[in-house]
Amino acid sequence: MNAFRRPVRIIFGASDPYLNAGVARRFHELFPTSDLFLVPGAHHYVQIDEPEQVAHLLLSTSTAHDAWEGQRPLVGFDFKGENR
Repeated sequence: MNAFRRPVRIIFGASDPYLNAGVARRFHELFPTSDLFLVPGAHHYVQIDEPEQVAHLLLSTSTAHDAWEGQRPLVGFDFKGENR
């Protein structure tokens, strides 16, 4: 997967008991061009738990590095785009 050079956006629920933050960070390590987002308040079905935040991330065309003042990886944010 390290050879995969296309943009990858990884979105996990910060409270997912199955695919937890450790799994998300491992995926982030495997894809060198990835942006990592752990959505606070979301569990395993992040798109159901926090649909507006997931939609915001999916529709954003900039990278996390550009969109969130250079803080990479981004771990947690609120809907206004402010990181925690």
